[in-house]
Amino acid sequence: MLASRRMLLLVLAVPAITLFGFFVWHGTLSPDPTRNHYPGEDELAAGDVEPGNHVSLSGTVTATDLVTIQVTSAHVTHEYAVRDAPDVDEVQQLRLFATYTDDGTLEAHELVVRHAWEATYMYAVSIVAALWILARIFTQWRFDPRSVLFVPASSTTGERPAADTPTANDPTRDEPQAPTSGGGRGG
Repeated sequence: MLASRRMLLLVLAVPAITLFGFFVWHGTLSPDPTRNHYPGEDELAAGDVEPGNHVSLSGTVTATDLVTIQVTSAHVTHEYAVRDAPDVDEVQQLRLFATYTDDGTLEAHELVVRHAWEATYMYAVSIVAALWILARIFTQWRFDPRSVLFVPASSTTGERPAADTPTANDPTRDEPQAPTSGGGRGG
């Protein structure tokens, strides 16, 4: 156990602050194709992408004759035609890596087609799993402020029993035997 609460708080705070710093730092990075970080929806909508450059973006299919996707960025919606796309249906989601061409279309190199319900299903399953885990934590664990630890809910002191101490659920624990009367059935 750590020597003091200050040391415990320091041990908890340093990784939390570091993680927060990494999130902020990652959010400040600009597109850099040499590191496989390509311009996306925002740069394409702002006109920062030159024809011939690669882009990575996603959108909803709005037309299927010449596959057209609707892309929303910074509350602005644009539509782009996608060449070399497979057969898709309207309302499907496309995530693609493409080349921005001179005529304003996207020449697809790699793409993933998803149905609209797949994202909803993914989030619904994640929420159910998170709620299930939280329910298990709240029903089987409690916070012990004296030791600043989470302990099993059945524990009253926060101390773990010694390895050689039998517990209530231990099948090897010696239990008093009920007295038996002389011998077999009914007798």
